[in-house]
Amino acid sequence: MVLPSKLRNRVSGKLGRMSRILLALVFLASLLPAAGNPGPFKSTARSAKVTIDAELYLDRGQVEKLIGNSLDGYLVVVKVKIASNRPNEEIRLFRDDFVLVSSKDGERSEPFAPEMLAGSSTMVVNEVVLSTGPIMGQNTGPVIGGIPGGGPVPTGPPRRIDTPGSQGGTAGSPTASATTVEQKIYDGKPGNQQTAWLETLKAKVLKEGELTQAHEGLLYFPLNGKHKPKQITLLYNGVNPRMELTFSDK
Repeated sequence: MVLPSKLRNRVSGKLGRMSRILLALVFLASLLPAAGNPGPFKSTARSAKVTIDAELYLDRGQVEKLIGNSLDGYLVVVKVKIASNRPNEEIRLFRDDFVLVSSKDGERSEPFAPEMLAGSSTMVVNEVVLSTGPIMGQNTGPVIGGIPGGGPVPTGPPRRIDTPGSQGGTAGSPTASATTVEQKIYDGKPGNQQTAWLETLKAKVLKEGELTQAHEGLLYFPLNGKHKPKQITLLYNGVNPRMELTFSDK
């Protein structure tokens, strides 16, 4: 049966529109799982000495489920498994060999020890202006860090978690006000909830020392703002050359 040309063109046009709609729906469906993927996001790196497998937890809900607290979304977690590629050779493992880097804003973060997050004291930092001048903006991001009662006191100035390597201060004009940091320590016995969180952090943290077998644990990093997995790189400086682990939401 041969259809009239007008009817044939009409049917062909409808089929073409339906095909385009179907293709668009298939494309959107392929994007939805990636857009809604909360993680964790995995990465692997291997050198002559070690192999590292990492899982990045960016989602606030997952972080809170994993360790009980995300510090209002400022804390992300990386689960690290490290193994020697040389039989019977020890790995000297230190948590501060790991650095989390964001390509979004250049932020670099070192992992917190459990006592720095849930210690028995709290460090409160205020900025004090030393001289005046034009100011385009001021760094007012939160500063976090506990001082463990009886444990080692973290060294160095407190770090803000909204700018790379920031230690307080202003941004903008070269003549912006200089600032210093006034530290106040408020001592007090930790409550039951804080104690329980500290024990959780200690139990799950990546252990340090000389290891001969594959070892797995968590690293706790401060990270300000929303970041995509592809913007995050985990650096490991414990071997030469250093290792880089990049993440993806696919």
